[in-house]
Amino acid sequence: MKLKFTAITAAMLLMGMVFTAFTIRLPIQRLQAAITTKQVKNGQSTTVKATLYYTAGGKMVTRFTQPHEYILLSNSKGEYKIYDPKTNTVEQSQNAAFSTDVTYFGHFLNNRSGDMGLRSLGFALQQTRFDEGAMITDWKPQLVDADAPFYVELVHENGEPIFIGYKDIGGKYLRKVFFYNYQKIQQVNLPLTITDINYLANGDSIVGRTQYADVQVNENATGSYFDFKIPQNARLK
Repeated sequence: MKLKFTAITAAMLLMGMVFTAFTIRLPIQRLQAAITTKQVKNGQSTTVKATLYYTAGGKMVTRFTQPHEYILLSNSKGEYKIYDPKTNTVEQSQNAAFSTDVTYFGHFLNNRSGDMGLRSLGFALQQTRFDEGAMITDWKPQLVDADAPFYVELVHENGEPIFIGYKDIGGKYLRKVFFYNYQKIQQVNLPLTITDINYLANGDSIVGRTQYADVQVNENATGSYFDFKIPQNARLK
């Protein structure tokens, strides 16, 4: 179970954990979407498929169907449970990385796409520049030494974030995230494709592309997993 859990953890972090709590200005109370993530590492490709069921307030159920069936329940507090229906076992814990309130999509849905939540994460704006219609802002952590080994580059085009880059102090990229294929859902523009490139210390990289499809909201979001509950006789791991 541990190896499988690690794979699912990586997939969820790669997908950004997706949707989070909505503000009153956004009339989305329920959201359902199919997710496909393809990850390439060391020349080998892995595909993860899941369906996400989000309810306003931060409750989220993600049902993985490939490569294995698991059901992940999480909330804005970072509490999560992973249920394995095959063995009827559940693993539970709390981790800030699993919070439904610190995700890329959460920033879009909560009107934080201007800084993608960097201010709330303790970053300060260092400079703003423009290049061929794109606005580029550089951010640095406030709560660390001035010689912090990394900073964040955020790029907006036509008012929407299209790129986030994490760099070391020498300007070398540690990670690149691209947002595209925007679609307006209710009053929010959401990127339905995210490409995430993580550069490893040995010179290799991990490339993941996540695509969201069949997005349904409110009365059209009718999946049965919105009300999923782990069986009472499930064994705790």
